[in-house]
Amino acid sequence: MGLLENFVDEAEKVLQALPAASPPIFTGATPPKGKQSGLILLKDTVAELGNPDSLSAGMLLYTNRPGTDGVHRVGADVPELQGKSVPFAMMAVLHGQDLSAETYYQAVTRFQRLADFPGWQVRLAKGRIWVRVASVDGRVPDFSYAAAVLTQRLKTDFPTVESIDVWFVTEHEDAVKQLCALVERAQASATGIKAQVWKERGFDWKSCQLSGHCGGCADKKTCASVRTMEARIRVNRRKYGIEEGKNK
Repeated sequence: MGLLENFVDEAEKVLQALPAASPPIFTGATPPKGKQSGLILLKDTVAELGNPDSLSAGMLLYTNRPGTDGVHRVGADVPELQGKSVPFAMMAVLHGQDLSAETYYQAVTRFQRLADFPGWQVRLAKGRIWVRVASVDGRVPDFSYAAAVLTQRLKTDFPTVESIDVWFVTEHEDAVKQLCALVERAQASATGIKAQVWKERGFDWKSCQLSGHCGGCADKKTCASVRTMEARIRVNRRKYGIEEGKNK
């Protein structure tokens, strides 16, 4: 049983009570992994979903229960939102009998990168999501297309993901608020999953020391970057302290 089953149940209860459309998922070719949007400027933005000044919620959940690939839309689709900035929620539930906490953790760390593609700029932070949509070759990506990109990329990276149910909510502010609250609680459990994954790797991420031996850890480069940043911060703090002392 997945560690987030209760949150999957809660999310489905909220979402299935809403008037949703379930268009067929796009089946054509999609941009390969690594093909990103780049920076979409406001002047090139067709629609803005969940900007920092409005409500938004975005998260991956997972369950070991069976499911089917699907895309569900509550509210207007992107082409109908041209020129607007609206509250937005995007929830994706990964299904797979052999899905593990390790796989889920890896999927979460790659969520923003996998969801982002040309014409669809994604920013994720602490359960909030911000998407800027732009026209590419005269075509505005809709939710069916965005779901197809995410689904194909996740399945390519994680073979134990059997199916993915993707929900998009626009304009329904009350529903987005409910999902915001759910995401906040789910993230606390996701932090526990992160701790569990690192513990199983034989490492306590909460007490990472610079002298730790990372071995063949897939996150070694990330940790090295973090350590470099921390070293620069310490240098700047010492420098600031010296300058402050001189001013006294």
